[in-house]
Amino acid sequence: MRLLTVGFPAVRLGVVGIDTRHVRDEDGLEPFDADEIYGNRYPDDDSPPKNFCFAVATRYDQHLMLEAADGGITHYDPNGWDHGAGWQGPVDLDSDVDESAFWGEIFEDLG
Repeated sequence: MRLLTVGFPAVRLGVVGIDTRHVRDEDGLEPFDADEIYGNRYPDDDSPPKNFCFAVATRYDQHLMLEAADGGITHYDPNGWDHGAGWQGPVDLDSDVDESAFWGEIFEDLG
């Protein structure tokens, strides 16, 4: 199941630090050049972007990104953007939760 099918709530879950309230703003789903932030093209490449993603949730400085191409959700760490180090893998499917650093930290905080 993909995000485009089920939707996404605009809430703040303070107990775990997740915030999605920006999605209700007029410019809340600002498109990012997915190829640039995930290291598939260099920042000085002036060609028009072809692949987009959108930040749908934040947890402190970490982001959950909606992939425009397929509606999947991935973990993006903006502290490691250089040449793909920011891409931390998929997080929306049950099979990916155990391996996800994003969800792992949340479940540790709840435990």
